[in-house]
Amino acid sequence: MRILIVGAGAIGGYFGGRLKQAGRDVTFLVRPRRAAQLEATGLVIRSPRGDASLGPPPVVLAAELPERPPFDLIVLSCKAYDLDDAVASFAESYARQTERDHEALVRAVRRGQLPGDPGSPAR
Repeated sequence: MRILIVGAGAIGGYFGGRLKQAGRDVTFLVRPRRAAQLEATGLVIRSPRGDASLGPPPVVLAAELPERPPFDLIVLSCKAYDLDDAVASFAESYARQTERDHEALVRAVRRGQLPGDPGSPAR
């Protein structure tokens, strides 16, 4: 299963890092500045449940997504004020790969409806 983690901050970095640590196929969708940070320092997790220092994780920039094979799971891990930009960063590529309307996906995420939910316009 190919997993795309949108964002590599505290939440995305933690869960994506733990998935990566468990051997899962994880890629982080990040901005150029964060990609450079991850390349320089790797992904570091500090947690009461155990620290982890992983090497630089696989990253992708939004402009590169159309060149990549589709992901099976997309995990949004951003703050609410960044939701529109986060969804927009992968929505067009998602729509092209799944033949779904990317504007409907954006509207559905704003309403809290997931694409697989019955009655969701992003279905």
